Amino acid sequence: MMLSSVVFSFCFIPILGNLCQENSATYHFRLGDIRGTVLYDGPLTFSTNPFFVPFEALRSTYKACFRPIEPLTLSQNVLLLESKVGRVLVDPGSRGGQANPLLASGGLLFRNMRAAGILPESIDHIFLTHAHADHVSGLLGLDGGRAFRNAKVYIGIKEHRFWITEPLPISEDHPLRDTLLGFARTYRQSIAPYASRLVLVRDGGAPLPGFRFLPSPGHSPGHNHIQIASKGESLIVSGDAWMSKPDQLQNPSWQVGTESDPLNARRSRMKLIRQAAKNRSLVFAYHEAFPGLGYVVKSREGSFDWVVAPPILIGTGVVQKCTS
Repeated sequence: MMLSSVVFSFCFIPILGNLCQENSATYHFRLGDIRGTVLYDGPLTFSTNPFFVPFEALRSTYKACFRPIEPLTLSQNVLLLESKVGRVLVDPGSRGGQANPLLASGGLLFRNMRAAGILPESIDHIFLTHAHADHVSGLLGLDGGRAFRNAKVYIGIKEHRFWITEPLPISEDHPLRDTLLGFARTYRQSIAPYASRLVLVRDGGAPLPGFRFLPSPGHSPGHNHIQIASKGESLIVSGDAWMSKPDQLQNPSWQVGTESDPLNARRSRMKLIRQAAKNRSLVFAYHEAFPGLGYVVKSREGSFDWVVAPPILIGTGVVQKCTS
């Protein structure tokens, strides 16, 4: 795919006088016949180093990339795709205000959907790359019911079966055992209202035309990345195969604490990174700096880097009235 074939645009709000003093939380692009929108769900903020590497190594690479490190902050980017099969939302983020401080700052998805004129009831399909709480707890509304009342939810069958197993099959000495047990509870609670609307997808399955689930296990047992194709153009939704540029993309051997199988996670990560670089595929990365759209490139020395997808501004406007 040629880089020039994908059209991007920012929903742009200039900072002028007493107009809105915030950057837009939406980003629009096209992929073939598909209209895409990235919606910001808020930051994921870590009070401690989540990677099993010395903090100084982490500080060095984050500072080199001009990324926030104290505290370490990642984005939560939610992808909306409007295609012939309906509106598809991928990984609906974290339900804000939760007791877990890691997730407390999320939950901005619904506010940003409203601002973009997108109603939750207009979502037809929701794809889950995996079952971790920062990707699935946004399925619930404040009343504990379905936030997306008309949507079907799709997840890999292996991933689903792992997280509903009692007792959860993780070792007693896993350093983040309590966190993973919490993820299991959150997943079960989040999908419960969708029990009659849950679709389990086999490895390599294409539940909708142009959308394929491909296994990339390790971060979680049944983690999938999603391949999307339209009119000869393609997009890789990487989920948590890697976190972001300064950590697991530039340093694929780094382990993050919530990985179920670190060795398998590394293998899956390297395979997907190499594939994305070789094919020059557009990539959507959930935890990359907003909007999380870009390309993986390989240097002559063999290392990998992230190149933000170049936007083409196709219109700007002045906001006359700000709404919350």
